[in-house]
Amino acid sequence: MAVPRRTPWLLAIGLTSIWLVYPIVSGPLALLRDFWSWFVLCIVGLLCLRQRNPLNHLLPALAWGLAMAALANAGQSLLQAYQLWRNTAHTDVYGFLHQRNQLATLCLLGLAALGWIHAVRPTSLASKRLWANGIAAMSGLLGAVISLSASRTGLLGMVLLWLAMEALVLRYRSSSAPAAMQLTLRMAVLGYVLALVPMLGTDAPSLGILARQNAQEGANVCSSRLSLWANVLELIAIKPWWGWGWGELDYAHFVTLFQSERFCALLSNAHNLPLQLAVELGIPVALAACSAALWCLFRGTPWREQHPDRLLGWGLLLPIVLHSMLEYPWWYGPFQVTAALAMWILWRSPHRDDHHSSTHSVPLGRYRNAASWMLAAGLALVIFAAADYVRASQIYLQPSERLPGFRHNTQQQIRKSVFFQDQIDFADLGLTAVDAENAATVHALALKMLQFSPEAMVGEKLLASTHLLGLKDEYEYYQVRLTIAFPDLFTQRQTKPAGY
Repeated sequence: MAVPRRTPWLLAIGLTSIWLVYPIVSGPLALLRDFWSWFVLCIVGLLCLRQRNPLNHLLPALAWGLAMAALANAGQSLLQAYQLWRNTAHTDVYGFLHQRNQLATLCLLGLAALGWIHAVRPTSLASKRLWANGIAAMSGLLGAVISLSASRTGLLGMVLLWLAMEALVLRYRSSSAPAAMQLTLRMAVLGYVLALVPMLGTDAPSLGILARQNAQEGANVCSSRLSLWANVLELIAIKPWWGWGWGELDYAHFVTLFQSERFCALLSNAHNLPLQLAVELGIPVALAACSAALWCLFRGTPWREQHPDRLLGWGLLLPIVLHSMLEYPWWYGPFQVTAALAMWILWRSPHRDDHHSSTHSVPLGRYRNAASWMLAAGLALVIFAAADYVRASQIYLQPSERLPGFRHNTQQQIRKSVFFQDQIDFADLGLTAVDAENAATVHALALKMLQFSPEAMVGEKLLASTHLLGLKDEYEYYQVRLTIAFPDLFTQRQTKPAGY
């Protein structure tokens, strides 16, 4: 059934909402977006597991949820593209997501969802042509928005999905599911091209994806992905076996004096998932993870798929995996939820050659109760962690913006955080003035925070406390690195204190 009823509709609305909360929750409370995504995931899982066949509820809910989210972001993007509504000073087209590549990837997810909806459309519709025209128009809109976003990642993902579906249609001419998804992707490509038409007769190199390319060519070499990846490869070469530790990339980047051009921003992610695993966990772990992923890929044989459910699963995973080769979508709740549900679909959907949607799936059997308990425990953990996060984040808000109970003596009230102690220590360091009496305490805290987030404020506290403690060698060590990492802030400190 293509159009969800009751419970699936509620799930679809929930899955839509995780892509729309970005403008609502921002600043120090931004992580609440991810908590909301995880909350929705647990609720979706629990409600689906109550059904005899969870996929009969999950598939329409996920497809319609992604389609509605993509179309809502597309509508917002059109308003941004034509200067009708902007909530920031940026001129980029980004929908509700505040990042062009995330918008483009969501549009690709929406295209996969529309393809599934078209493939399993209700046979009772009075006019199949009207239904197909509606799907085609929505697909064209998503393709146009990918074009307006000027996302090269989105363009590459759309072309790869389109070529993959063309190959499947050529191989399985009698199967309707690949043909249905082929329609959405063809219309998306057409929409992409038509969105370029207004550039004809204008300064085309200054518009759209050409402008992105020109801007990249004119930008500093140190801000390019090539510089970033060169730095990451150097870090991997320093600690190839065990890596620098999970979450330690920013510290490793700060303390290392590179032979190649140094990436000129604070680096907390390798912008490539295999490299991220290699630099933080070591080459063996990265190879094992990549080998496992390739094994799952070849075992899943996506090049043989004809079933709409499994085509949807692969159609959702491919854009996210491609995006993770260039950025880090796995670090964001909505992409995590979508990838998790896509993998669940592929795991539970049987390999079948007919073109109808599943009326059954691989039986859950004894796993149902265990999965329900795990999701219930996960839901409780998400709620507790979200409350802990709200409490810890109060110190980062203006006193007038804090919850009433936290407007006075805030630092003491948030001290007992379970999950966000590092964030509280970071705030404590920033609020503490360094003097001779507390220099040792500030020094220890600054060294700890340097591994948590090596920002300029941490460096200032570290240098000040190191100077007061008379640690000349350590002062020299960090002075050099801070001057390289933050030249505008620390070059003026080249005049050393007396005795140095």
